[in-house]
Parts: sequence; structure tokens; C-alpha cells
Amino acid sequence: MAGPEGKTVQPLATAGWGVAKGSGHKAEAVKLVEFLSQGEASTSFTKKNSLVPILKSAISDPFYKTGPWSSYVTMTEQPDKYLVATQPRGVSRWAEWQQKADTDVHKLILGKTTPKKLLAGWDAYWTEKWRQEQ
Repeated sequence: MAGPEGKTVQPLATAGWGVAKGSGHKAEAVKLVEFLSQGEASTSFTKKNSLVPILKSAISDPFYKTGPWSSYVTMTEQPDKYLVATQPRGVSRWAEWQQKADTDVHKLILGKTTPKKLLAGWDAYWTEKWRQEQ
């Protein structure tokens, strides 16, 4: 849902490939990462594993231009309307937040709260967390 200025937030999570320091097969692992990070192999892997592709060229693939994935294409093509927000997954309170958010959404689905109350509670939660960090 867009706000009064017609803008909305596109939450963005990130992931990445890496090679473990203790790997006994570093050279092979690097080759695998390189393989999965380019061309058709990357797009094929993301399709089969329900991942957002890392390559811009995937936007032209019919798989991503239609159906449920098309929303990502739409949001990516309209950055002035869909503002990217990175989730703070690296903070220690992330698991606590996920549990609270899931519980609150369940209450909303079951009719035990309203969208207004849910958002007010989330605002209070984050306001307090940011205040504690100051």
C-alpha cells in the first residue's frame, strides 16, 4: 500500500555466496561460486530455488516478467515509487523482532487486532529500540 505521496517500501534482504575459511576444497568452492554467479547457471539456479536473481539480465526472462515474480520487476523498474529498505538482520534483536512481527500478524489475520493498532505497536517497539541505542 502506498502512502499519501504515492511511495511505498520494498523490503530488501540480502544473501551472498562465500567460501568457508576452513573449507578443505577452497579452489573447487570458488569455481562453484563463480559458476553460480554468472549467466544461465545463475538464473536457472534462482528459478529452481525460489530466489531473487542477482543478475539484472534476469528481468528480461519471461519467468520473472510474469506471475508472482513480476512484482519484483515492477518494483525494480520504479525506484522512485518503491523505495528499498534493507532489513536490519545483523542486529541482535532481529530474532526478537521476527517473533513479535509474526505474532502480531497472526493476531491481525485472526481479527484480534486492527492494522492501526498493529502499526502503532510496531512504531512503539522500534522507537524504544532506537532510543535504547542512543
